[in-house]
Amino acid sequence: AALLSGVLTNVLNPKALLFCSVLLPQFVSPAQGPIGRQFALLGVILVSLGLTFDVLCALAGGALGRWMAAHPRVQKWEGAVFGGALIAFGLRLTLNR
Repeated sequence: AALLSGVLTNVLNPKALLFCSVLLPQFVSPAQGPIGRQFALLGVILVSLGLTFDVLCALAGGALGRWMAAHPRVQKWEGAVFGGALIAFGLRLTLNR
């Protein structure tokens, strides 16, 4: 269900379609062979890089989550630091107006 939801979200995402329709044609040259094949290759490269990045982020996040679960003191410190950062951002927004 999660995979289907992710695929539908990406296929129906207008930002991704716009990005690809604007970016990919810059790297296609009719002199280099069939345009459809070039678009397909660029699409495979784009998806492969995105998948690699997402997998690495998920693995790093999982490892960090397991490490933090084993260190409760770090969890308290992390909560205080990020809570303080959010308060500071709120104060900055309030004072800039």
